[in-house]
Amino acid sequence: DVDGDGRLDVLSGDLSLRDRTKAWRRLPQGAHVPHPGITERRTAALQVDLPPRTAVWLDGERLPGTARALSMRVEPDALTVVV
Repeated sequence: DVDGDGRLDVLSGDLSLRDRTKAWRRLPQGAHVPHPGITERRTAALQVDLPPRTAVWLDGERLPGTARALSMRVEPDALTVVV
């Protein structure tokens, strides 16, 4: 949530391995979208059922273990960052 609106940026898509690799490489620069195979949306909460033993990446970091479901929600103004 870069602009403080209390929303998650959610990306989903159905990409070939080749396109997924290209998008992953473009992710740090923000050049992965727009892409016809990637859908973007913003939401305050998200729940996703996953196939068994799915690896989960959150904010660029892989979480330990695997998951069958993922639930997240934003707490607006819960964290103050001073740079």
